[in-house]
Amino acid sequence: MPSVDGASQASAPELQTFIQLEQRARAAETEAELAFIFANETHALIEFQTAVVFSDDGRIVCLSGVSAPDARSTASMFLTQLAKNLIAAQTPPSAFAATAAPKVLQTDWSEYLAPYALWIPPSPHGWGYLATREHPFSNHDREFMTRLGGAFNHALRALAGARRFRLRLTPKASLTRIAVIVALLGIMMAPVRLSVLAPAEIVAVNPTVVRSPLDGIVQPMQVAPNQTVQAGAVLAQLETTTLVAKLEVAGKDLIAAEAEYRQAMQLIDSTIVRGASTWRRRKRELRETVLAVRAASSRPGFIRDGPEAFGRRLNTVCPAGLPVNGTLLISY
Repeated sequence: MPSVDGASQASAPELQTFIQLEQRARAAETEAELAFIFANETHALIEFQTAVVFSDDGRIVCLSGVSAPDARSTASMFLTQLAKNLIAAQTPPSAFAATAAPKVLQTDWSEYLAPYALWIPPSPHGWGYLATREHPFSNHDREFMTRLGGAFNHALRALAGARRFRLRLTPKASLTRIAVIVALLGIMMAPVRLSVLAPAEIVAVNPTVVRSPLDGIVQPMQVAPNQTVQAGAVLAQLETTTLVAKLEVAGKDLIAAEAEYRQAMQLIDSTIVRGASTWRRRKRELRETVLAVRAASSRPGFIRDGPEAFGRRLNTVCPAGLPVNGTLLISY
């Protein structure tokens, strides 16, 4: 049991604090949590102003009162240099004053640390500990922290062992483990189909533009956009109401023009015997009437088929048919 200067035994509160710190170390789930307890909560066992936890190569693992020490700061570089000198000199657990430190470090010691220090060296792949304060540390403090440092390094090795994955093949389990590994490798090598959503535009490779020969209003489409259609299929039907109205107007214009034409012919017959000037005027009127008849009768297929036949032809003129096989793309 630790003693005060090797004489008297530790008090019950000190032993209780020691045991609690050991339990906290063994319950730590991460190295960061373990280092924080080592650097900060050991203040409940020994009084200090600054405590530093070092790795076995002298790097700062945790600094009391600082969440993330800056390795590039002058204080951090001084502490690292101090730890490396103590490790290189194989300094045993000891309490010493700044005047006993290596001479190269004594000049800057007072700028960063209190004058008295307690040093616990790191074990291989373990952590070391340095604490400083304004008055000397006792052998009692040294013994307590030496034992507590061993407990924290034991907890550190336990955490490192939990992270390390070791594959140990025994004669009984080797075939099963090998089969599992081969199955996992087979699953990893199996192709995995992936899909990606991205905007796209459909463009015809050999486009064929379909237009109606007449203007009009399109009735509901006979096919859906992007539907595959065959040559000759009806795509759309035009509204024929306007076209039929135009046809009726053209028929009335033709009837009126023919009446004027007959009237003009009658006037010519009655004015032949009148003078040459009257004949020329009647001939000019007849020419204008003939032009009006031709204009009225120039509607598509009207003279050839008549009004009724022309109306029936709307069903062949209005539909927009597809000349070739393909996919329908509608442009509005």
